[in-house]
Amino acid sequence: MEEFKCELCGIVLPITQKPEHTDHHFALNLAKAQENSLLLNSSSTNSKSRTTLTSSSNKKAAKKKKGNNSLENFLTPNKRAKN
Repeated sequence: MEEFKCELCGIVLPITQKPEHTDHHFALNLAKAQENSLLLNSSSTNSKSRTTLTSSSNKKAAKKKKGNNSLENFLTPNKRAKN
């Protein structure tokens, strides 16, 4: 029976299993690449979320300082309405 030695992992298998074994390594590499991509994307998303959150907090603080357009002022009865 003819055999081959895998260049990637070094094991010796029957030549009839070469296509299946090659697919195995392809699948492993694909899974690893996908995992790395997900990690990079989640890292990027987390930093974007932090930036957005900080930016959002700064905007809220600026609105609070203005005071005229705040929700509290909207819900508070207008003092000029009294006659």
